[in-house]
Amino acid sequence: MCYIKSLYLFIFLLIAQGGFAQIHNLQRAHIQGKVEQ
Repeated sequence: MCYIKSLYLFIFLLIAQGGFAQIHNLQRAHIQGKVEQ
């Protein structure tokens, strides 16, 4: 039971980290696009 919980937590953190990285990259690209125009 504890092992499964930790596994779910690890997967959740991995997905959340990837999502935050994508959002950060999108924001950075958006800012760069504004600067170039």
